[in-house]
Amino acid sequence: MRIVRQAVLIGVSLALSLGVQSKEVTDAAQFIKASPASDSIEFKSTKRNQSAEYCPDNTCEVVRARGSVSAAEFKKFYAAYLFYVSSYNYLTNWRADNEAQSQARDILSSLKGNSCGASSADYVKCSLKTFIQKNGVTGSFVRHDEGTKGATAFSPLEEVAKSQSK
Repeated sequence: MRIVRQAVLIGVSLALSLGVQSKEVTDAAQFIKASPASDSIEFKSTKRNQSAEYCPDNTCEVVRARGSVSAAEFKKFYAAYLFYVSSYNYLTNWRADNEAQSQARDILSSLKGNSCGASSADYVKCSLKTFIQKNGVTGSFVRHDEGTKGATAFSPLEEVAKSQSK
């Protein structure tokens, strides 16, 4: 009887933890879906990496993290990166929205391993830099012109440093 009770408790605990993880993915996914970028973003997941491609025009911003990061964590990171750092002007009005600002901050604070003080002046930059460094995040701009494709690497870490977010 005791073994059965322990098995039930383990099963309930596992189900609850999976439910929480699922909600976290949904929150980041819903946040991105509500953004002006929603129709222009594609997430890809392989054993080697997680990636997001944001292609609002002929130029795509591609951000990748090592495969060791979960799809859920990567989506949270990318939601915050898109909101605070991405240089596309299409996102300006979304960033000015108070509800979106609050949601972005909540998503950012839920990143695993985020030890940056929420009251710090550089909270956003610290949080994003920490994730980038821990998960080997890289980036590239890919331009599609008349049937040709050209890629230019960029450093998400440098983009965060240049951003105006706090």
